[in-house]
Amino acid sequence: MTIAQDGPDGPAAWAASYSRSDGIRPLFAPIADLATGAVVAVEAVPRPRDGAMAGVVAAAARTDRRAALDVGAASAGIRRAGGYGLGVPLHVTLLADTVADDGGALAELHAAVRDAGFAPRDVVVRVAAPIGDPSDADVEAGARALRSRGHRIGAAEVGPADHPLALIARLAPDVVALDPELAGALDADPGGQVVLDAVARLCRRTGAELVASGIATATDLEAFRRHGVRRGCGPLLGAPGRRPVDRLAAPLPAPTPHVRSVRADPVGPVLGDFARPAVMLRDTATGAEARALFQDSPELAGIVLTTASERPVAMLERTRFLLAVSARFGYALHAERPVRDLADPARVLPLDAEPREALQLGDPRRAHDDIALVDGYGRCRGVARTGDLLRAVAALEYDRALALHPVTGLPGVPALTEALEQRLLAGQGAGIGLVTADLGALTRGGFDAVVDGLRRVARAVTDVLPRFAGSSVAHGTGDDLVVVTDLGAPPTLDAALRAALAAHRAPRVATAWLRQPPGLPTGAADVARELGRLREQARRLGPDAAVSAAAGESPRPLAG
Repeated sequence: MTIAQDGPDGPAAWAASYSRSDGIRPLFAPIADLATGAVVAVEAVPRPRDGAMAGVVAAAARTDRRAALDVGAASAGIRRAGGYGLGVPLHVTLLADTVADDGGALAELHAAVRDAGFAPRDVVVRVAAPIGDPSDADVEAGARALRSRGHRIGAAEVGPADHPLALIARLAPDVVALDPELAGALDADPGGQVVLDAVARLCRRTGAELVASGIATATDLEAFRRHGVRRGCGPLLGAPGRRPVDRLAAPLPAPTPHVRSVRADPVGPVLGDFARPAVMLRDTATGAEARALFQDSPELAGIVLTTASERPVAMLERTRFLLAVSARFGYALHAERPVRDLADPARVLPLDAEPREALQLGDPRRAHDDIALVDGYGRCRGVARTGDLLRAVAALEYDRALALHPVTGLPGVPALTEALEQRLLAGQGAGIGLVTADLGALTRGGFDAVVDGLRRVARAVTDVLPRFAGSSVAHGTGDDLVVVTDLGAPPTLDAALRAALAAHRAPRVATAWLRQPPGLPTGAADVARELGRLREQARRLGPDAAVSAAAGESPRPLAG
């Protein structure tokens, strides 16, 4: 629940009449994609006609009617939104105290959903931090009860306090909305950045959608974009208004060209970044129900057919379905029959899959069908459209091509630096190696001979690395290649590399390996300095030398 500062006008008097439908003035704020500006959901924001929510909640608590007030405010938003034919999910917020209450207070919310014509899955119930002291077990039980009715669950106002991340993880929310207080000073507040990174990592692991709140300026917007947040709301996108909107009043500011995301997956965008709201029907739905959805939404490309637990089983593509029911006697044949008979098997991928994986799915006849995106529990959390993915892959390949070294075709050090920093931040150890080719003897053959020798070394390294999971290589400066692998891998990897060099008839190399145990706060700059020290020692020992050391230690021959 969004709580404003208390107002001067008698909140206690208003709280006494909270149950009247005219006591709450539901407002609606758009939740938008921060990259495209498309409205992807609407948040119902309750406001009392007199006073402010903080005072109203306090007054209701004194009369033990807080749960009824909380549910009444959410229900008023649902009922009013039902008259506008929303094409996107509606978000409402309840206190954790209310969700944990098994006294029947939620009956009014269920009635509002039914009366407003919403499918439960289209109403996301966000759980806000409690005011009282409900047990975690009761909150979890209440969330399970809401989910069993078909609602998606969210966590509201997640920030530095109130919401324990362990409880959020157990709730397995579909949506996590950040505390508005994180906006505004994100760049200047290291604590806020740590909180955001922790919540973002939790969302990636659970498949939850992360939503920024309180975006008031272009600076706020850029800060969240830099941290990989793709959904958001706030005054910059649109202040709460009497009617929900399906588009922003003004385009969002374009991203700053030099901004680079600091998200923890450096490989690039994932399918969840391109997720659009999915239109879903139960797999037991009839042809008449599907036809009505397509008729009401001319822009709808497909419908995902799901089980009762929202696991996608089939996809109904618009053109093929409408052709089937428009044929002679088509509607008469299929109107009351299960629409699954006309559907194709769902094309399903996880939210964290790369766009390239979607383009490699089989059956070229369905190359333009939407792809159902699922979270870690197999529940449908949206769809990805092939056109969006084609544009993303084309842009990604272009960027990667620009970043590759023209001689070896390997990525540059910045890509490897990001991977190394993420490994160290995650508390994982690393073995970092510098492979220096001895190209001096090749200079008599001219530039082409040197280039060919360096390429042979690069091919040997890239042939070996697939045997060592999680390893990567980049082209450093001149004749140096940089390898990042697991902490214990260097002895085995070094031996395999030298065998591959002989097979490729590549020049001799000297290798210097830095052992970086987990838990040490070493950054990429410190690693580069230590590698430079080890490299000089390896060169002094000769072109076939292999040395190893931890930070600050004297280098020793690499033990096999």
